Amino acid sequence: MLIKEIKLLTNTLAETKYFYHQILGFPIIIEEKNLISFQTGFSLLTFQEANEKNPVYHFAFNIPCNKIEEALHWLELKTEIIKADGETEIVDFKNWNAKAIYFLDNNGNILELIARSDLKNEDNKEFTSNSFISISEMAIVIDNVVKTATDLIQSLNISYFEKQKPAEEFAALGDDNGLLILSKAGRNWFLTDSPSQKYWQKIIIETEERQEEITFNE
Repeated sequence: MLIKEIKLLTNTLAETKYFYHQILGFPIIIEEKNLISFQTGFSLLTFQEANEKNPVYHFAFNIPCNKIEEALHWLELKTEIIKADGETEIVDFKNWNAKAIYFLDNNGNILELIARSDLKNEDNKEFTSNSFISISEMAIVIDNVVKTATDLIQSLNISYFEKQKPAEEFAALGDDNGLLILSKAGRNWFLTDSPSQKYWQKIIIETEERQEEITFNE
């Protein structure tokens, strides 16, 4: 499964433009009065301005599997890294055969760079913003994880992520290329003390069968 685009809310569009374009170096694809879209690998990251008070999301980017250390050095010059246990900058997900770095954007969104060894997508070029492959994960905060997972599996003909056992409060759907992360509302975001909340979001995914646009928390 591929994540082609995510559409999220922000109440600070100008600051969001500065963070993603000037700090991370993402090219601007669309810029309108109340909306901006950035290219990140083959995915689009779109923010729509809204009066919603401080909407916070979690999403991740796939990077080349051999670039996690280099990505850390690149990123720590630009923003603060969220450390696991206050000291570990690179989180090792052994069950996923992947390593990740977490950081915040200007909105307080929890962002992640993840290098998945099983994708075997090594890159010998210097790590830059052009090294981002795609948006690989989008977290969806809902009240009923099990029901939402069942509905998505049936409607989209996708499956639970084989490396993550589903639970009542957390589940992952898809594969290493693209994952929908289902999190029960009120559950703390990973590495933070901030409880997750439901906000509007739109996700465009592509499977072997078709492309689908899904909206949550309307």
